[in-house]
Amino acid sequence: MRNLILFIVIISFINNGMAGSPDFESAVNLAKSEAQNKKSSSYNQAKNFDPKSVFDNYTDHPDQTKYYDGVKQSNTQQMTNDAFQQKNGEEGKIISNTINQHPRYVINPSDPDMQHSQLIQNEADNIIHGVTSQYVDCKPKQSCTVQYQTKQCTEPPQTIFQSCKKKLIVDVITHESNTHYPLTAHLSVDDHNYAGISMNTVNSRIDFLGPHDASFRLDGRLPGNIDCHTLQGSITRSSGNARLDNINFPSCGNGLGLDFHISGGHRKDLQIDMVSKVVTYEVKDRWVDDCSGIISDTTCKLKSQQCDVPKSTQVIQGIPVTRDCWQESFNYICRGGSGAGDCNTLRTNNCEQIGSDCKEMANGQCSLYQQTYRCPIQSCSPTTDVICGNGQEYCLDGSCTDHSYNQSQDFAKGVSALSAIADAAKQLDQSSLSIFTGRPVECSEKPVGYSNCCTETGWGQDIGLDNCSEAEKKLHVDRDNKLAIKIGRYCSSDVLGVCVEHSQVFCVFNSKLAKIIQEQGRSNQLHINFGDPEHPRCNGITPEQLQALNLSTIDFQDFINDLSKNVKNPDLKQIQDMIQQHVKQEQTSGRING
Repeated sequence: MRNLILFIVIISFINNGMAGSPDFESAVNLAKSEAQNKKSSSYNQAKNFDPKSVFDNYTDHPDQTKYYDGVKQSNTQQMTNDAFQQKNGEEGKIISNTINQHPRYVINPSDPDMQHSQLIQNEADNIIHGVTSQYVDCKPKQSCTVQYQTKQCTEPPQTIFQSCKKKLIVDVITHESNTHYPLTAHLSVDDHNYAGISMNTVNSRIDFLGPHDASFRLDGRLPGNIDCHTLQGSITRSSGNARLDNINFPSCGNGLGLDFHISGGHRKDLQIDMVSKVVTYEVKDRWVDDCSGIISDTTCKLKSQQCDVPKSTQVIQGIPVTRDCWQESFNYICRGGSGAGDCNTLRTNNCEQIGSDCKEMANGQCSLYQQTYRCPIQSCSPTTDVICGNGQEYCLDGSCTDHSYNQSQDFAKGVSALSAIADAAKQLDQSSLSIFTGRPVECSEKPVGYSNCCTETGWGQDIGLDNCSEAEKKLHVDRDNKLAIKIGRYCSSDVLGVCVEHSQVFCVFNSKLAKIIQEQGRSNQLHINFGDPEHPRCNGITPEQLQALNLSTIDFQDFINDLSKNVKNPDLKQIQDMIQQHVKQEQTSGRING
């Protein structure tokens, strides 16, 4: 109460002091005058307001005024009737139906997503702390490292079963010889100056002789078993005053008859040489085999042999040839060891063999090997991160944030296309004006499995490695490097119509880009094939054809993978240190906010 009285006394003193001041009275009068002016201005604006100049489609008499009868109105039946009619009208029905039929979306608390969200909310503490509850199965994440330990074991050589084939090749050699049959024909006529004769040269039967004063004699005959298909005749000597008009020598077509006609004289003597070709055939057998590699291995012993193609008759160059066996198979057992040792345990433990040395020798061959293996040893320890039942990893300290760089496929595609153009300029053949030219290379599939030089999984056993050429070995490397396109396979050697060796044919290119452009551009877009295995077409494409290619549709992934290997990602720690150093420099210079 005392404080209140003191406050009232102070306020009274202030008011009395200010009221007596001339400046105070002047300020009060100015405020009153300004308030009056504002009041008058507002009144005049409201009084002179024209709504038509402000509102569009303004009317002084709206249709709704019919519902208003003044402040004492008590009956609103007219408005109720109009509202009912509008509701049941066409427009009212559309609005009503739209409101009533509009689908209602109600949040379903049983929805799996809602329940999962609620579960995360309720079990947030357990998830963060890695606690296993009835809802969340969270386990600490393990950090594992693998180290390798070298171990050794011994084992004798394993038994290897090898086989080879021996095939019969029959060569038919043709020999030709000529047999001569001399004939002398005497044709004469007394009164006339022409004559003709037709006579069989085997049985001397005369089919025609004229005119009546003509006479004929033939010295010599042809044998009845002569091969008329190879028979040929020629005149070795001619005499007499008559002219030889025409002559037909003995042949299959005229029944071995001799026909000729003379004129302009009375006599003609002809010496004729008939020649018959005699063809004889010499048949020679030779065997070819692929057993040399096995036979040269002194550890290989013959186990069995059998005839694969038994006695039959085959027609070779038109000559039937019968043989008891056309092909044989030989089965060998090589190295003859039991294979038993103490290395199986290492193999079952995923150990990788890295070496092999011969420990004991017997009869010039290794009887016991010492094998060296590299075995993985894994050690794990828990981390601060947890992995829960949903498979998600929850990083508690933020260290598992992915700082890796995602490879830009658009950038890689662009670089691949530009590289293809640059590579095309380097590989342009000025002589043929072609780009990305390849070369045909083939490899052989020999009958023995270990000497299949077309294998994609390795070179097989050492016993057949020497049978592959250097070109075939290089083709193996080119295929691994994805530089080769397979054209196909064909029979490169056959015996008696039976194929004994196949070969595979490839087009090999100088770069992976060239192979990609040829395979996807030339084949898929330009529809230009690579020929067939016996006639491969590894030629390049023209600059015009390269311009016609849509490089954006070509899959450069193989080239992109090689490109990515050469890209060095930035060192994140180095970048962070550079930023911190830059900030300190700016702080020192006073320009951190500049």
